Amino acid sequence: MKRRAPAQRSDTTWTDADTQRLQEGLRRLSVTLDETAFAKVVQWAMLLKQWNRTFNLLGNSDSVHLIDEHLLDSLAIVPVLERYLPRPQEALVDVGTGAGFQPQRPIYLVEPVGKKVAFLRQSVLTLGLKNATVLAGKIEDLESLLRADPAFRKGRDGASSTPQPGADAS
Repeated sequence: MKRRAPAQRSDTTWTDADTQRLQEGLRRLSVTLDETAFAKVVQWAMLLKQWNRTFNLLGNSDSVHLIDEHLLDSLAIVPVLERYLPRPQEALVDVGTGAGFQPQRPIYLVEPVGKKVAFLRQSVLTLGLKNATVLAGKIEDLESLLRADPAFRKGRDGASSTPQPGADAS
């Protein structure tokens, strides 16, 4: 019986070339991030590469694939959000978040896969994202998941017109 070679571990480093590729991609998409937001994107990408090494959240996590297929793909919607949802306090729901990416506005990240939920929760903690709430479940359960979230209930009871994510709800 022939033994298989061990699976190749993905690279977890982030280089200056990666930063340059991300900056160039953002320019092509006409997406402007301030220095703090850009630093958080890079920090999130490094965290995602580390987690992917153990949990296979993305499959291929080489930097080119991560930047082109995940980061830039996720960030491409920023100009649309700014145009059609100009009030940054308006909450979004990202259904099937996967390894996801959180914009700088209140957002509910809905994901049914446990390892992805764990990564999202760690991302929220590591990056200090006070505007993100991770909901572990399927879209069919969204109403009950939101009802279980204290910030959402507070908004629905009239104390606030918009839900203010920040706590995890399961």
